[in-house]
Amino acid sequence: MTEKFKQPTTAAIKFMDPLEHFRVKDGLEINIFKAVNTKEDLRRSQDGNFHIIQTYITMSQTEKREPVTETSSGTPVPLSDWLDTVLQTDKGIQIHFLTAEAITPAIQIINERRMQLQRPVFLGGNVMSKDGQNEINVKRFIELASLIPDVTLSFGFDTNDEPCGIGTLQTLWNLVEKLMQPINIRVPVHILKKSWARVKWLTEKSERITVTIFEKENSVQESSYEYDLLLVRNDFSRRRLYFDLPESRLQKLRKLAVTAGRAIDFFDLQDASKIIWSHATNTKEKLRDALQGHTMMIEADILLQAQGTMNQTNVPVMSHPPSVYSDLTFEEWIDTILPIKNKGVKLDFKSLEAVEPTLSILNRRRLLVNCPVWINADILQGPNGPPVIMKADVFLQYCLKLFPEATLSLGWTTGAKKENETPVYTREQMTEIHQICKNLNQPVTFPVRAAFVRDSWEHLDWLLQQSRGYTLTVWTSGLDTVKKADMDFIYRQTENHRIYFDLPNELMPDSIF
Repeated sequence: MTEKFKQPTTAAIKFMDPLEHFRVKDGLEINIFKAVNTKEDLRRSQDGNFHIIQTYITMSQTEKREPVTETSSGTPVPLSDWLDTVLQTDKGIQIHFLTAEAITPAIQIINERRMQLQRPVFLGGNVMSKDGQNEINVKRFIELASLIPDVTLSFGFDTNDEPCGIGTLQTLWNLVEKLMQPINIRVPVHILKKSWARVKWLTEKSERITVTIFEKENSVQESSYEYDLLLVRNDFSRRRLYFDLPESRLQKLRKLAVTAGRAIDFFDLQDASKIIWSHATNTKEKLRDALQGHTMMIEADILLQAQGTMNQTNVPVMSHPPSVYSDLTFEEWIDTILPIKNKGVKLDFKSLEAVEPTLSILNRRRLLVNCPVWINADILQGPNGPPVIMKADVFLQYCLKLFPEATLSLGWTTGAKKENETPVYTREQMTEIHQICKNLNQPVTFPVRAAFVRDSWEHLDWLLQQSRGYTLTVWTSGLDTVKKADMDFIYRQTENHRIYFDLPNELMPDSIF
């Protein structure tokens, strides 16, 4: 049937990018109406707030033998009628082929309406199904679909528990490498965490490749899988990642993507070195300046009023030892920031006793928290550091119980570099903190002292390689001598979304953007 198709010219190709077409900046904002397979589904999809309408196509079992929607209840809709209905709307289209037999006649029907498409269109099927077999002949599908080059070709993995195989992904890349069309990879959420390193390898082959994460119908998912989604979102371009999930899941993910997502996404940046920090924002004056200025992340220190004295209370206040008194409570501090909307917060705990009352206050305001939240504490002893006062297991227990929707900032106690000394973060220290963090669902950033970073890079780099959910935050003390050249060196060693720099302007690395 391919000889009936009109071969397109390069000039005719006009791929519709979903984000540009629907005027959004983030794939998480794209809403997909799943399994629109009956006339009633079609009616409901047109009335709802959806961007893309999805259907599953098979061959009818009637004498006419034509492509129709797959439905377990109700009457299947011929693909031609389905398309004609959707094309009267402004919705995008996603067609998932369940059988190889349906592809050729379906492509012809779609091609006949090509001039009407003028919207994002995804065509595809499973590269590998749960029984290990292809539901579509990938090579044949690509040959046919290449005749409609202004659509996205979509390839899915519908396996039980096996991750996407590198061999399958390499074969797929060999087939699509020279195509003009964008490519979308569909990964089920239950194998996402195990598959992500391999899928990311494929996405790095071309900017044309996007990813859709989907939840299988009637599947039972772990309650914490939003953190698997967050791991991928924090490690990939938000413009190349889509979510075909139930609305209840999407709502949770959208909230989590703000409070525990990448700060660069919240502030619409490409480079973590561009984040502007306000350090030790412990007074009303400093807080006012931070809120009125260009500060993005507001960092402050927390302990209990009169900590360690006979007058100690259970009220968390903003203060840094040796000072243990303040006229600014945490409750006042956070209530001043939350209405502003465009500021993130980093809570730096200086005592274990302050953690539970502080996070309880934050917990009671969780519906009002719509900004990045970092929770920081020194939980291990580091270079020249004093003994640790923070018990890691207790600190993490409070964090996970009272406000798990945050980035955890977990570091080491340190001291100033002494003359003729080269202190470093050791491999043993990296291994120890990785053992604490490796089973956490939350993203983790490790605050590291700028004066020690260059000489410690081999070990810090090893730590970053243990999880795509790990980042570094470089900070400095007024007691330290830090070379800007060292910060430039560190900046160039890894991806620019994986190292934050909380430093004076004169030490900030030269950005490539």
